[in-house]
Amino acid sequence: MTGKVRAGRSKRVFIAVALLGTACVVASSRERRLFSGSRRARARPGLAADVSRASGRGDGGFARATSDGGDDAFANDPREDGDDGDAPCDAPRRVREVREGAASATPTRVWDEYVLRGNDLPQTEYACEGASRREYTRFLTWKTTCVPAVKAPFIKSFLECMPDLRYVFFTDKGIAKFLDEYAKESGIEGMDEAVRKMNSSRSNHGLKLAEMSRPLLLEKFGGLAFDLDVECKKSWRPILSEFEALMVLEPGDESRGGIYQHFDSSKPDVISPLLADFSSKIDVLSSVMAAGKPHSDFFRELAAFMARTVTDAHFQVEINPVVNIGPVFHYSFLEHWFAHKPPRAKGAAVASYLLHFANCSACLGVHHGGCTWCDENFEPKGDACVDIREILPGDKLTIMDG
Repeated sequence: MTGKVRAGRSKRVFIAVALLGTACVVASSRERRLFSGSRRARARPGLAADVSRASGRGDGGFARATSDGGDDAFANDPREDGDDGDAPCDAPRRVREVREGAASATPTRVWDEYVLRGNDLPQTEYACEGASRREYTRFLTWKTTCVPAVKAPFIKSFLECMPDLRYVFFTDKGIAKFLDEYAKESGIEGMDEAVRKMNSSRSNHGLKLAEMSRPLLLEKFGGLAFDLDVECKKSWRPILSEFEALMVLEPGDESRGGIYQHFDSSKPDVISPLLADFSSKIDVLSSVMAAGKPHSDFFRELAAFMARTVTDAHFQVEINPVVNIGPVFHYSFLEHWFAHKPPRAKGAAVASYLLHFANCSACLGVHHGGCTWCDENFEPKGDACVDIREILPGDKLTIMDG
């Protein structure tokens, strides 16, 4: 799933390909640096996180990761809005996906044109040879630095799938610190009150703060947000070169297995029309979201929508986080966002099947699932727990521990 275009150096042309074959070229004569707070950080977009929780300790097998908590750990897009460039180049090749079978009986949404399926995905990161290769960071979260060992292979899959990826790991303490700082610095009306209100929750406290942090990390830094149980099959670089923001829909059966009955593993390039539309009408896979750049319109509006929702007098802070800050909440935001008919490049929803099949040629990964909401006190012990520093190399990892 790795992109095919090699990175250029600072004097090479930055090119971003716009959605649906309309190529917009953004050029720069030098690599720019952006400022984040008081620190000057090299620009790269980032990823985020998992809402599950664990405890315990482990000895790191790699070089020690940095953990100074500085913004230099975060990578943002070096290109600036408003840059002018050369003439457009050809649009990138598309992933080829064949549909066979009866037409889907699944009811359509009023915003189905925003749901990306296999044929909508770009095959290469850039349309033109010689374009500079952006660097990305993935954010991960867990209760402590010791994560369930069963998740390790999925985390490691990104080392090969996206070899240039960098990682920033947040513990619960790190999440709390980030939310406190974001509430003060973001400029989002009501965010300070929203963070205090969510922090007052007595049930599923850590889960709710982790869920709250994910889109806010993407608003501030950009990038990708995945749970620890997502296995990488295809690089997300190409899709992020065209879309500023992405969310993934839950399967229509709420992950209870029905989606798999509609996929013929003997024909990995063939997708049934029913499977292509087999997405939930109420839930977003909130453990998988991405932003192609910092401060995108999509995640900026999501942050404001979150602040308005949480500070509303009728908001129930103690109910299940699936509803008040997770999949149901994010689906409500998608309906709000798409109702205004923004350009699809500004934000889109990925069809559920694209994150559920290992041998689907268009699929981006496999969400192995697991109920992160079922037991907030889950604490793997002994061999069931492994330190994140044993999974990821220290030169790619930064730990934020408050």
